[in-house]
Amino acid sequence: MVSAEEGSSASTNGSSSALNEAPLDPPRRKRNLSNSSLPQPRFRRRKKKFESIDPKLSLRSNFVSEIDIHDIRDLILYTLTSYNKEPQWVDLGNRRAVEKVVFVHARGLEGDDFGVEKLGVQPQRLEADKVRKDLDLFPSVFHHLIPMRMPGSNKAIYPLFTSLVTFPLSKKEKQKIFQHNRDRKVSLNSLCLTLERLQTNGYPIHEDVSGSKTEMIDVSPEEYRSTVKFEHSGSKVFALDCEMCLSDNGKVLTRTSMTDWDGRVVIDELVKPEEEIVDYVTQYSGISEELLKGVTTTLKDVQDLILAKVSSDDILIGHSLESDLDVLKIKHPNVIDTSQCYDHPRGPPSKPSLKYLMSTYLKKSIHDKPTGHDSVEDCTSCLELVKLKLEKGYLFGKTYSMASMFSRISNCNKMVTTLEGEKIPKTSLVIDYSSPLKLGPEAERFQCCTDDEVVDTFIEKSEFHDFAYLRLEELEFAKEWNFPRDSKCHIPESEEKAYEEFGRRFKKIYESLPKNSMIIVCSGNGDMSRMIELQRECKAFQDAFRKNPMIKEKSNEFDWTEEKVEELMKEVEEVRKAVCFVGLKTAAKE
Repeated sequence: MVSAEEGSSASTNGSSSALNEAPLDPPRRKRNLSNSSLPQPRFRRRKKKFESIDPKLSLRSNFVSEIDIHDIRDLILYTLTSYNKEPQWVDLGNRRAVEKVVFVHARGLEGDDFGVEKLGVQPQRLEADKVRKDLDLFPSVFHHLIPMRMPGSNKAIYPLFTSLVTFPLSKKEKQKIFQHNRDRKVSLNSLCLTLERLQTNGYPIHEDVSGSKTEMIDVSPEEYRSTVKFEHSGSKVFALDCEMCLSDNGKVLTRTSMTDWDGRVVIDELVKPEEEIVDYVTQYSGISEELLKGVTTTLKDVQDLILAKVSSDDILIGHSLESDLDVLKIKHPNVIDTSQCYDHPRGPPSKPSLKYLMSTYLKKSIHDKPTGHDSVEDCTSCLELVKLKLEKGYLFGKTYSMASMFSRISNCNKMVTTLEGEKIPKTSLVIDYSSPLKLGPEAERFQCCTDDEVVDTFIEKSEFHDFAYLRLEELEFAKEWNFPRDSKCHIPESEEKAYEEFGRRFKKIYESLPKNSMIIVCSGNGDMSRMIELQRECKAFQDAFRKNPMIKEKSNEFDWTEEKVEELMKEVEEVRKAVCFVGLKTAAKE
């Protein structure tokens, strides 16, 4: 077993790139990431032989099949990078002249909206007189409606965004990464997140982080407190985890646990938040109203306890620890994050859950108590995973099967030029309703509450990026295919109004684009309500069957029959049908 003192005093060689794999393209001068919050104005210089040639895009005449999300991803990579896998369904001439690519995810669009009553597998030419009037710009921008099949299996669907922005590494790329990392030494210090990784994952930046600047440190609100350096005996490595409930303003701290390197509990305190709790989320937090009765410990009390035990020289271990430090309002420079030490099976930008890691690598089950999660259990789980990593080496827990599309776009040889003449990597932009999780230094992400906010943010930020992903949700809200997760979200008064507003916003997006921009619109999955209902019935039966296999003889109790299995498969097949449009803006920006 590796001791805390032994691990923390080990050599820190290579720690600045501890979580950066070998580049997949030839090395080149990179942009200073410390200034990545200040995008550089850019313009594209073309070689003389390309100056007078605009890009051209057309469907291949022999193309008679529906496409999938990987076809779209490959088209984006072929357009923006040196990726040479030519799309089999479109012809793209002079791809170097494409200014940028914009992907609009607009769930709620259907074939009927464009005069196509039944989706087949062949592209359908758009006819202006058959397209609903709110979408009258579509026939001018796109020539065809292209049937598309959303990612999934015969009984489930997969997230469109994740499927779009990840791609499989080739055998040669995997070998290159393995060769680069196979002899890499691992220590506690080398597992600590670098400044780049801290920023990428949304950590509050401590002034002692190597390379940090005043503008990075000052981003955090004034109420944040920082650990300070002091001498103390005992463990120099601690695991930290918090449980949280929900108030009207978001997450609030309700329990904090901290253990030393040997798993001994150092702090375990219930916390009474100042704000009123509106949802205890007991199934996850393990916290209930009854449990907090009589609790007087405050956030400041817990901060004082932690700051009295943890020096800024010590190491904190946790799983997605940025959430815990954020709710604690504490900054700390030395962090080991188990969600970064180990990969998600699908690769970045997805992160593995702690439950998955414990089950996969230690064959232990956690988070299965009816009373909810246990923060002490999470602390000891993180410690076990870090000790296993130190024992097995750097490559252990790394999948190297998938990579991020954003990284590939950035790490290509086709760079952009600033007004000062400096060549810098390409970058991406993601604007949707999801929480603003970081996607890496190659992509900015913004969370919005309305479609208008999505569009306005895009118009403001798109000048500085080469690829953009937008998700507009108000049409699906109006159709009740989805429901807002935030009270600030806007629900249109009717479907008609939602279509009218979507048409207006699409026109606004299109008009803001520079000449030679590629625009892709995808409808995503159809109405999933019945599919979700059947999946829940299936899961209830499966859970009961695991507890009592004899339940199979009494399936009527759960009403899960062969007919229901067939119905689920048919529903999934229907839900995966989608429509897609791809076009180029040939006129100058209006």
